Amino acid sequence: AGSVAAEALPAQAARLETSMDRLLGAAQSAQQTLSDPGFSPSEKARIDFTLPIQSQSGGDVVLPAGAPSGNAAPDAARHGSLPLGAPAGKTTPASVGVAPYLTGVFTAQVANNALLLSLPLVLVHLGQSIGVIGFVTALTTGMDMTGTLISGWLTGFVKPRTVLIGSTALRAAALVTVPLLLAGGALTVPLAVGLYVVDALGRGIADTARNTIPMTLVGKQKAALDGLNSKYQTAFELGGVAGPLLAGALLLQVGASAANWLVAGAFAVAAAAYLFVPRSSPGGNTTPDAA
Repeated sequence: AGSVAAEALPAQAARLETSMDRLLGAAQSAQQTLSDPGFSPSEKARIDFTLPIQSQSGGDVVLPAGAPSGNAAPDAARHGSLPLGAPAGKTTPASVGVAPYLTGVFTAQVANNALLLSLPLVLVHLGQSIGVIGFVTALTTGMDMTGTLISGWLTGFVKPRTVLIGSTALRAAALVTVPLLLAGGALTVPLAVGLYVVDALGRGIADTARNTIPMTLVGKQKAALDGLNSKYQTAFELGGVAGPLLAGALLLQVGASAANWLVAGAFAVAAAAYLFVPRSSPGGNTTPDAA
């Protein structure tokens, strides 16, 4: 029995040495991870270093299985490995949300600028003078500013994503009513002005809520924010150019009513696109929108 125990000692010593190496590697991994600026404080708080450690073929211990997956690609470049929870090539919620967000920005801007043509034409159709058109334009501008103030207060109680979707859908609903009533001969000046005021209020609310989404998508990292803001500005400007061109083409080829349908349809598309913007933050914390 003594000889058997003596023979087992080298194997036990080897296993103990391997365990100590792994433990030391885990400690080094923890120190490296927590000092890595690529991880936000919220991500570091979620790391569970008690989870199993994944080893490379050479025996080197890498990041713990509980490491957050939001920074998987940068970690792979720096450490030559990935957390167990973030396989290479996996698309993060943030990258998934950028395309629908930019689609919504572009189509909403198409509608905004097409509306600059369609609103005066509707009032002219109703027999109003240039003075009335100027007054309605000033009134909607004031309501836009009011909506901006309301949105700043509203987003303190409701998630900006929900506010953005709701206000954009409100604009689509208000502006689709204009061609519907026109087609039925039921649109009056008070009704038209009321619908455009509702739209202007929704515009101010949507503008403020939309500007908070980039940080939700990519966090506070300057490089990521700069990249998304550049794409945002491109989509915004392209929509500003495309809106009047599309509305003008429809006015020439189809008629004034087509421009009204374009405005309402573009806002409906924008609201639908915003539905695909994820609720999750870059760290992966999913927070249900407030009701």
